[in-house]
Amino acid sequence: MAKAQAVAQELNLTPQQKEKILPILAAEVPKVQAIKNDNSLNKIQKIQQLRAIHQQTDPQMKAILSPEQYQKLQKIRQQTIRDATAVRFQ
Repeated sequence: MAKAQAVAQELNLTPQQKEKILPILAAEVPKVQAIKNDNSLNKIQKIQQLRAIHQQTDPQMKAILSPEQYQKLQKIRQQTIRDATAVRFQ
């Protein structure tokens, strides 16, 4: 939920927008984390699955957000995909 709150804050949502967007983000975050942590998926599979999740919620988000907020959300989502597919050295 903290991740969803952080995204909501970054988008500078109004209280009404927050009410609608937070449940969507809260449902999305665990799915994204699961894909991110799934070492059986290769980079392309992760990208495809993350994009599929984003596409499911995209129409709802676009309807609630202003064009500027939606653009910011797209950048956040692109960064999420980059983070999920980054090679981690241990």
